[in-house]
Amino acid sequence: LPLAENGHDVIVLEAARIGFGASGRSGGQVISDFACGMEEIEKQVGLEQAKWFWQQSLQAVELVDSRIQKHNIQCDWQRGYATVAVRPQHWEELQQWHEHAQKHYG
Repeated sequence: LPLAENGHDVIVLEAARIGFGASGRSGGQVISDFACGMEEIEKQVGLEQAKWFWQQSLQAVELVDSRIQKHNIQCDWQRGYATVAVRPQHWEELQQWHEHAQKHYG
C-alpha cells in the first residue's frame, strides 16, 4: 500500500483469491501486544526495549485504523477488545499482568 500511495505500480499475487491465505482465515482481529506476550519479549530484550515494541504494536493498530479511514475500507471496523480470565485460577495471573502493564506500559 505505501508503494502504491507513492505512485509505484504494484500487484498482490496469491494462489487463490486475494485474502484467501492466513489473513483471510483469521478472526480479523487487530490488537496491540504480541502472540508470545510482553513477558516473553521482556525476557528476551529487557523492559526498556520491550516498551519500544509495545509502542510499535499500538502504532500498528493506529496505522490500520488510519488506512481504513483514508481508503474508506468497508470492513466493519470496531475498536476495542477484552483480555479475560477464563477460569477462576487465571484471575490472579491476569491481575498481576494488569498491574505490571499499567505500571510499565500505561
